[in-house]
Amino acid sequence: MMMDTSVLNQEIMSHATLVLLAQILCKNAILLREVDYHKEALVKMPEFVVLNAFKRLDRGDKDYLNTLDILLFLKENSVIVSE
Repeated sequence: MMMDTSVLNQEIMSHATLVLLAQILCKNAILLREVDYHKEALVKMPEFVVLNAFKRLDRGDKDYLNTLDILLFLKENSVIVSE
């Protein structure tokens, strides 16, 4: 026997929560579209090399990135990031 999940969802989440969730998902979709746009722009730039960009971000030559690497890079390039 299948349960009607729409009824269950209405009981678990308030309307305000559903509205906030919809806003988050919408913003996420917009940001993903913007990321894809910028990826496509980078692909068209022959002077852009992904490995060089990674190496510039990789503090300590550890072969992986973390949030601190990115924050330091942004700070060094005068980009203000809210926390």
